[in-house]
Amino acid sequence: MVCNSHIDIARAQSALNAISSDCDRETWVRILAAAKAAGLDFEVVHDWSAGATNYKGRKDVLSVWLGLKESGGITAGTLFHLAKSEGWREEDSHQWQQPKPTKHKGLHFCKPLIYMAPRTGLEPVT
Repeated sequence: MVCNSHIDIARAQSALNAISSDCDRETWVRILAAAKAAGLDFEVVHDWSAGATNYKGRKDVLSVWLGLKESGGITAGTLFHLAKSEGWREEDSHQWQQPKPTKHKGLHFCKPLIYMAPRTGLEPVT
């Protein structure tokens, strides 16, 4: 796996999304191999694949994904090369930013708040 930081993963996902999933099967398999080498996970690749007119289902994507070997000679560079040939620019990947903290009653949170209903005294005892 080539990419290991959130920014690298965001860059790879940006590149993948710039490539049309409507391609022949051989090209699609190469793109999956390049996406895997770039550190993208199955769900990202599946969601991208599902947009194709020739999409054959989750099981098909998973079967190909699990059959990909790191020693196949396809690297993350293939993903970026294909994306650039579709008009993707390196600058496009820098749109991703770390979520900003939100304020709530003077406190700072980086994750969404989860509402906890007040106890009523009617909850079952465990």
